[in-house]
Amino acid sequence: MNSCTFTDLREHLRERLDEVHQSRTPLLVTRQNAPSAVLLDKDEFDGIMETLHLLQSPANAARLMASIKKADAGKARIRKRATE
Repeated sequence: MNSCTFTDLREHLRERLDEVHQSRTPLLVTRQNAPSAVLLDKDEFDGIMETLHLLQSPANAARLMASIKKADAGKARIRKRATE
């Protein structure tokens, strides 16, 4: 993970935001005598939140893990999407 100081972030905000977006890599922002923070691309944040949502149910998490194992073993089937 890349890092920068709060002062550097303040002085180069546009560039740092562009870097985070283009690289999809979080940026650790350190501060003197204060807790650090992490700057994250919105799409990456949304992906993390979706994953947390899907895994919060133990039953759903188990189904997803079983599906991943099946796909990794080459046993996945491609299905047509159901129409509404």
